[in-house]
Amino acid sequence: MRERHSLSAWLQEVYGHGHDEAELETQLVRYQEAATLFRQSFGCEPAFFCRAPGRVNLIGEHTDYNCGFVMPTAIDRDIIIAGRPRPDMLVRAHNVEAGKYEPFEFVISAQIPPAGTGHWSNYIRGAAQRLCQEYGAAVRGADLVVAGRAPHGTPIGVGLSSSTSLTVAAMLALAHSSGLALEGQRLAALASEGEWYVGTRGGIMDQFASVFGRGGHALFLDCLRLPDGTYRLERIPLPAGYRLVLCNSGVRHENTRSEFNTRVFECRVGVYMLRQQWPQLRSLRDLDSERIGLSHEELNRVLEELPDEVSGEELLRQGVAQAVTGDMPHFRVEPGRLYRVRRRCRHVVCENRRVVQSAEVLKAGNAELFGQLMDEAHRSARDDYEVSVPAVEAMVEAARSAPGCLGARITGAGWGGCVVALVEEAAVPEFLAAVQERYCLYSGRVPELLVCNSATGAQVLPL
Repeated sequence: MRERHSLSAWLQEVYGHGHDEAELETQLVRYQEAATLFRQSFGCEPAFFCRAPGRVNLIGEHTDYNCGFVMPTAIDRDIIIAGRPRPDMLVRAHNVEAGKYEPFEFVISAQIPPAGTGHWSNYIRGAAQRLCQEYGAAVRGADLVVAGRAPHGTPIGVGLSSSTSLTVAAMLALAHSSGLALEGQRLAALASEGEWYVGTRGGIMDQFASVFGRGGHALFLDCLRLPDGTYRLERIPLPAGYRLVLCNSGVRHENTRSEFNTRVFECRVGVYMLRQQWPQLRSLRDLDSERIGLSHEELNRVLEELPDEVSGEELLRQGVAQAVTGDMPHFRVEPGRLYRVRRRCRHVVCENRRVVQSAEVLKAGNAELFGQLMDEAHRSARDDYEVSVPAVEAMVEAARSAPGCLGARITGAGWGGCVVALVEEAAVPEFLAAVQERYCLYSGRVPELLVCNSATGAQVLPL
């Protein structure tokens, strides 16, 4: 293992933005703990560390899998992996939280059998399988120790992409073990596809945020793939004098994957219907003035012509359901359910506009207007996309009424999880106290509030 001061210097580069020496020392302890467990588990020193941060999406919710615009920022909560290459195709993994996450092993192949639903190994299995599908026999196994314990690990189940942190870190670790120069957009895209292994048909936002993060910046990402297979992205400076505060509602709804995939389906139904008039449409991203030649007002009227609700029975009878679910083998259209098409499409189209406008106002340093756009985005996610719940609404109201708050909105897939608030830095202590008091009155419990820094993206440190 590298000398203490060398690892410390690397940690300063990674975590130095917004962190004092005491916080950097606690990061050093995390890495040393992972290295100690590695020695105990495998009888040798780790050969490298990998890390991948979580993210908070500032604006642009449920637009990424519709090929739209998003604006996340990587945060200073991450998953780290201590690893060492193996000469065979075996992956062995331990976790510093051994009581919660049991050790496991598997052999890398192009078709890796999954563990049970919800098992933590499935994110590493998905990364390994996708890597093997891409690079074949060049992929080698590794011994791994994973560390993601609070308070520095990416929080689980609150919409900050802990699953992506683990998937990206695992793919980076296995690629490094195999001598593969996997980085940048290729790493992000393969990690996105690797995460499909667990059954959620998400987009690319989480992985790109985890890979391309930079302190003091958000990432404006156009999720429409370019002809050369890449994506357009731009780092947008965050306004000085403000902090992002993540307010955990404490509510985590299980089994929301089916509802998430239902939203994917409803958006695809909308595109299918719109293509009857505009055959060039491939996704809701294409429903803009530039591609259709209509003004925003005219496009709004087009959206209102979509059916607000249509039954699954009707969609099956017309063949629409079959046409749009070819790559969703686990999704089942319910004949007796009403699918809400108009409002889902309206949210995505209007949210894309808000992301573009947000990039402009942040470049101009207009934090107040950005806060207003965050508020608008939340109303749309609540009313049109219907991914909020009462606890999240209580948290949003607590945040908006607290001192120094410019805007607050649900972040992540929804149905619980976190609210992100933009807060004047000088008012953060008052903001935290007010939100704790008001949310406690609603829920009877003190909420978890995280004051976050934007962070550096995924990295590997050879030892």
